[in-house]
Amino acid sequence: DGRTAMPVAADGTAPLALVTGVTGPACRGIPSELAANGYGVIVACRPGHELLCHNALNSAMGVEFFVEAVDLADSISVANFLKRIRLVHGRKLKSIVNCASVKPQEKQTSDSGVEMQFQVNVWAYYALAVHLMPVLHANSPASVVNAPSAAANYVDDKPSAFDLSDLPMRLLEH
Repeated sequence: DGRTAMPVAADGTAPLALVTGVTGPACRGIPSELAANGYGVIVACRPGHELLCHNALNSAMGVEFFVEAVDLADSISVANFLKRIRLVHGRKLKSIVNCASVKPQEKQTSDSGVEMQFQVNVWAYYALAVHLMPVLHANSPASVVNAPSAAANYVDDKPSAFDLSDLPMRLLEH
């Protein structure tokens, strides 16, 4: 009849998708689309923005959903978040949708010593995918979708000063 079978986690329940950036206009509809396709949703949101994230999930009611706080600009927060996801949701995680982005009006450095825009818009996506890859592999087939906002590359409608040759990088422990 042309319909796609709903996805199933290893334990026979609905699988989970982890989504970042649901408070932004480009990503707001992702949780409800995932829910319509049989996924439970884990929303990663900035500490202090949990209510905004809950509001973004209103259209996804009727499925299992969780709000997890993480500051993607803070490598310690990301490391703790990854531990929680593996421990609490690991058996059911089948998808990561990275949509979070920052667009600082001027160059900033994160608490980890990395250029802020690079840390959130590139490094955090990489960290989530790499550190959760064993979980996704165990739950395969699985997916990682990176959908950063193009607006993160512009400041005042001009290309931003984001410069890969000028990133104050240092070894980070994870």
